[in-house]
Amino acid sequence: FFKQKQLVVLCCRLRISVQPESQHRARYQTEGSRGAIKDRVGTGHPVAVLEGYNAPASIEMYIGNDSGKVVPHMFYQACKVTGKNSYPCTEKKVDGTDVIEVALEAKPEMTLVCDCVGILKERFADVEARFPKHKTWKAAKKKSTKCRLVFRTDIVNKFGARETLQVSSDVINCTQLPGTPEVLRMSTSTSPVAGGGELWMIGKNFLKDTKVRVN
Repeated sequence: FFKQKQLVVLCCRLRISVQPESQHRARYQTEGSRGAIKDRVGTGHPVAVLEGYNAPASIEMYIGNDSGKVVPHMFYQACKVTGKNSYPCTEKKVDGTDVIEVALEAKPEMTLVCDCVGILKERFADVEARFPKHKTWKAAKKKSTKCRLVFRTDIVNKFGARETLQVSSDVINCTQLPGTPEVLRMSTSTSPVAGGGELWMIGKNFLKDTKVRVN
């Protein structure tokens, strides 16, 4: 399923007209939904377009790796996000990878607003179950915080042969950005000119290597 190559068949093309947001907070299953992937502006969602194919088609979406040849991501999965007005979709597993599928009616240009897909972060136990023969997944766990949203579809060309179209998005960073450092409380606001005074601070969003410099 995932070994299909990207093809452009005659005048048919699958493209992404609106890229997803560059930063999306992936969630664990126990955290509850954090919503569907937004677009770069943050007011809409990614959009995929199937051009030049006037027959019913199904668009499948999954989470792929962040660079090179597209393969299912080891640590992130697509998850179904349902809303009042979101596209009807189905969720299925293919070779251990979650795939979200949407059916489109036949039109000269079929547009899919991807408002039904979120990103799920896998537990290490889930990763080990998906890739039991993979020997290096533990070493790679700190290097896989980025992914791509992948769209694919199977079409039938005018010769009656089935072909696969696949396109991947720009990179999505799945980690949470640190907030702005904020001091909530300090033990003192003055210090002797000669130095040597003691100061403690309580705050939030400080990185572990943060240093305090007094002028």
